[in-house]
Amino acid sequence: MEIRHLRIENFRRLVAPLEIGPLEGGLNVLGGDNEAGKSTVLQALRVALFDRHGLSGRAASELQPYGHRVGPEVTLTFTCGGDEYRLWKRFCQGAGARLEGPGGRWEGDAAEEALQSLLGFERPGRGATDARHQGVWGLLWVTQGTTFHAVDPAESARRSLGAVLEAEVGDVLGGATGQRLLRHFATERGRFWTSTGRPGKALKDADARVETLSTELAEVDGQLAEFDEAVNRLAREREELAALDDPDAAAERQRRLDAARAAHQRLEARRAERERLAGAVRVAEAEHQQRERDWTERQKDIRALAGLEQTLTAADTALADADARVSRAEAAEAEARAAHETAAGAVSAARRAEEEAARARERLDGEQRLRADREALARAEEALEAARQARASVADVAIQRGDVDELRGIEDRLARAEARLEAGATRVDAEVAVPVSVSGAAEPVAEGQWRLTGEGVLALEGIGTVRVSPGGVDLTSAREARDEAREARRGVASRLGVDTAADAEAALQRRERAHADAAASEKVAAAHARDGVAALRERVQATAERIEALPAADDGVDLESAAAALPARREAREAREREHADSGQR
Repeated sequence: MEIRHLRIENFRRLVAPLEIGPLEGGLNVLGGDNEAGKSTVLQALRVALFDRHGLSGRAASELQPYGHRVGPEVTLTFTCGGDEYRLWKRFCQGAGARLEGPGGRWEGDAAEEALQSLLGFERPGRGATDARHQGVWGLLWVTQGTTFHAVDPAESARRSLGAVLEAEVGDVLGGATGQRLLRHFATERGRFWTSTGRPGKALKDADARVETLSTELAEVDGQLAEFDEAVNRLAREREELAALDDPDAAAERQRRLDAARAAHQRLEARRAERERLAGAVRVAEAEHQQRERDWTERQKDIRALAGLEQTLTAADTALADADARVSRAEAAEAEARAAHETAAGAVSAARRAEEEAARARERLDGEQRLRADREALARAEEALEAARQARASVADVAIQRGDVDELRGIEDRLARAEARLEAGATRVDAEVAVPVSVSGAAEPVAEGQWRLTGEGVLALEGIGTVRVSPGGVDLTSAREARDEAREARRGVASRLGVDTAADAEAALQRRERAHADAAASEKVAAAHARDGVAALRERVQATAERIEALPAADDGVDLESAAAALPARREAREAREREHADSGQR
């Protein structure tokens, strides 16, 4: 692996963008004063390679500049195996990851898994990584103040380092010393392997214990991941619930609404009382005017009576007085009849107004219930559709945890077989000017180089043949173990429809996440439709039909204002009925 370019922004003390590169092959030295940020650059490089973008807690907050709530960002260009890759990661605010290379483009967790597979390291169940999780890279990573610390590499790093050392030892072994060493190693090997190269009881017991512990570790890691996800989901739902259902805010809104309604009702009652008093004033004024006219007429009659008293007889006086009383009685009767008819009309109008307000209240309440039920139905149907889509997205994924563990075990067995085969193989270099053909147990390594894991023959055209027979390690059993592991991996991978154990793990996680999302959506649907979506749909239909059956409101009528006026109109109707009854008694 060779680093070509590095860009850092908002990472601890490096707030402004810092770019380093392009870097040349070989040794590159970064120099600077104390506290210039050299160690920060090294930490940014380590975090970008080995820590997940979703890192949280104190480990994540320590990446941010002091006093800033921003997203630390690192971009790295590097080559690995002759191919160039570009890695981008952002932590904390707006966290994300992206890896681009010859194999394609990966985002988020897929980018993390592709990077882990490319560099061959492990990740902890949670929190930041350290040298134990960085594979063979942890052996080459020396930070400030750790030069003389003891090295405790992870198991994957031990296996890689052991394979390299075995290959080097196989190249230098030879002669009598090499034969003595091989015999000694064969004796030691016999303590753990049989003569046919198969594991002995001690090694089998150790392997069984390792597999058991690996299975238990995987189960614990899975349970821990599920628990973390459940805790995070619960925290998000609690925040949403607190924001949507704050009891103090709801109580304050309800109090203000009740106060407004009470004030409106008092206002309407006062308006009705004012109209009633105004009517009573008008009636009193009319009666007062009538009494004044009566008084004026009486004064005239008195004066006329005084003038005619000497000439009119008692009979004429009585007749005049009787005529006047009859006239006044007839006028009073006509006035009373008109007042009674006016009061009856006012009662009818008040009843119609009250009925109109009652219909407005019924329609308004029905429309409010219909809107709420329709909104709940839409959200429930949307949640059920989301659950259906989530389950459908992984319907064809049948991978179980046991399948992933089985494939990982086979890959580990294949790696050990490859290391054994590599340690005992013989490399042949042929630099000749004639064509060379190879037969037997020979595998090409490069131009003019072959790796022999058994007897092989090199035919030099026009010269002769060279027969090579490697010795030492039982290469036949090593090849058989490797071929058996390859065939087992091919069979399991074909059955699962994947290429590697990492692909199977990713498919299993997608399936588990989809089932969890579906269950959450179904809970949302149940919360909106407690009696079921079908029952809610029927209730919406019934409410709509009841509203449709109500008489249509007049154009321009404000239903809310008309409904709010119902108490005032009821009081007005009762007042008119009392006035009508009083006019009938008069």
